[in-house]
Amino acid sequence: MKATLTAFPKTSPRPLRSVLTGLALACLGAAAAAGALQDEAFSGPLPGEPIVGFEAVGMNGELRDEVHDFVADFAGATTVWCFIHEVSRATSRTIRALDEACVARRPDGLETLFVLLGKDQDETERYGLELPGLLEVRSPLAVSLDGQEGPGAWGLNREMSLTIVVTRRDVAVASFPLLTTNATDVPQVMAAVDQALLTLESFEDVKRELLALRTRVAELERLAAASGMTGAGPEAMRGARMEGDMERAPLDNETELARLLAQALEMKRPRQSQSAVRSIEAILTEDATLVPRFLQSLEQIRKDGSGSDSIRRELSELATKVGAAALDGGER
Repeated sequence: MKATLTAFPKTSPRPLRSVLTGLALACLGAAAAAGALQDEAFSGPLPGEPIVGFEAVGMNGELRDEVHDFVADFAGATTVWCFIHEVSRATSRTIRALDEACVARRPDGLETLFVLLGKDQDETERYGLELPGLLEVRSPLAVSLDGQEGPGAWGLNREMSLTIVVTRRDVAVASFPLLTTNATDVPQVMAAVDQALLTLESFEDVKRELLALRTRVAELERLAAASGMTGAGPEAMRGARMEGDMERAPLDNETELARLLAQALEMKRPRQSQSAVRSIEAILTEDATLVPRFLQSLEQIRKDGSGSDSIRRELSELATKVGAAALDGGER
């Protein structure tokens, strides 16, 4: 039996131009796929996920060389966490812009922490000290004790340049895994911050916001009166204030007391709360007629359970002190 061979038709070779076109399209497809993967890159907790405490060593300010669990320190406040995987000229621009934006929102109760990630603490600290100009921030700066991967429970991706997470009440609101950084990053982060700060989840939140607004309105009215701008529109007042055309007019003692009480209830750290209580004591010492108003406010604070246990305790101790002083003054 003879084997038969099937003859296949001859095909002409593909033109070189066709081959190159195919290669180009393949490269474009790969680039598009890579871009899609970058857009879908994950780093940090997803919205709705709770965050877990971790230890880090402070590198600036009053926290320098101290080990802290900043999740516990911030006690559920709206917070921007910026994990620094890579220190470079590009990331430093984003870091400084983010720091400036966050510091401006500090009076609204925003906390911020920049966390350096490295192989070990010594190397990371040395890296930060060798590039001081790149890491000049007014917000707290710390070194993670968990190496390049960062705190494991946070699910950070070491391939990123920065991972920025916005949290409220120890739950992630938004995460921004940045493989590269650009000018649009900070506005996007601050939009998430604005949303988190505007969320009023309880009657206590509503009262605190109303008190803050009342204080700001009173301040603007006094600024207008002091500068002779009564009747001027808000844009004119804001513009004059930004240009430094008018000095900050002092609030009256009653409004200042209300502002300080609202501020004290927001304090999360013992040093901050002690400073606020000292300021309240100074106001009450200067104007003893405000003591009854203070005692009335404290009674409402106790009833509502506003603020932390420690701040309520410190305010109660102050009430005992100023109440006794007022009685002594009355007897004399």
